[in-house]
Amino acid sequence: MAKIKQFTIAVENRPGTVAEVARVLGNAKVNVLSLRGTAEGASGTIELVAEDARRAKRALDEAKISYQETAAEEYELSNKAGALAECLEKLAAEGLI
Repeated sequence: MAKIKQFTIAVENRPGTVAEVARVLGNAKVNVLSLRGTAEGASGTIELVAEDARRAKRALDEAKISYQETAAEEYELSNKAGALAECLEKLAAEGLI
């Protein structure tokens, strides 16, 4: 389990918004490891994990894109049916979820 940083960005729900954020990070040579977007009505949220959190922060700051940075954890799962359930059961037994 690795400690990582997650960036949460509040955005306007319109075509191209996610691409704009991706372009800012791509131009800064930031590799995005995971990305999730949700939208409801006129607004949305992008949650992402970057390989280099410091570089991502710098790029977002320079582009004046507001974000919240939170600690997250990364778990690698084997590529087999039931792997997620096994991992979650272990975390539950440890009182982590």
